[in-house]
Amino acid sequence: MSQINRRGINFVGGVTGLGLNVTQTGSRSWILRYRVAGVRKDMGLGGYPDVTLAQAKELARTARIKLAQGIDPIAERREEWRKLIAEVAAAVSRLSVPIGIEGLLSTPSNWCSRPKPAFRWPKFPLAGF
Repeated sequence: MSQINRRGINFVGGVTGLGLNVTQTGSRSWILRYRVAGVRKDMGLGGYPDVTLAQAKELARTARIKLAQGIDPIAERREEWRKLIAEVAAAVSRLSVPIGIEGLLSTPSNWCSRPKPAFRWPKFPLAGF
């Protein structure tokens, strides 16, 4: 795979639509191209060499199985991210409820200022010292 240098998606075979995308800078990532309801979609499977050809083929096969079942793998991935973000937001809100915005607003306005140093350099040092 490291011999593929042509920019764009280079389809590798093994699984329909699996290709190695090479950018202008030379970075490589695995892409699965498929159609859902007549709309072409490109699903990222990970960067090369972190994701090997065998791993990319396995991920592509899994996505193709979901497509055969009528499930859009990109939409499914987005839904999983939405659920994860909602869980994290709920956990953060449970942690920050005791303090809340009211607690931050009631603190003095100088709560973030730093104390001034004890020694300050003179603005115009004497010549020769």
